[in-house]
Amino acid sequence: MIVTTKKDFNEILQSIGNHRKIVIVGCAECAAVCQTGGSQQVSDMAESLSDREVLATISIQSPCDKRISSRDMKRIAEETENADAIIALTCGSGVQAISEVTGKK
Repeated sequence: MIVTTKKDFNEILQSIGNHRKIVIVGCAECAAVCQTGGSQQVSDMAESLSDREVLATISIQSPCDKRISSRDMKRIAEETENADAIIALTCGSGVQAISEVTGKK
């Protein structure tokens, strides 16, 4: 298991900049155990971004595994295509895998 820590919300806002259409991806494994990226945290993040358009939210069992991310992200392919940015509540490996699978920042 990888231990994850929650980023400061202002840092997240700075990272997404002026992007308005957002997809939020959580980790149902390590980040869920650490309470930094499970379903509740994904829901909380969506609420915190009420001034933006959250197109979709999803929790993936192992987002760091590109095969699993690729399979699960297909469920929200249209929303992801229309998104300006993705917020990944995962470890660094999850962020990288999701970025590679979607081609999104």
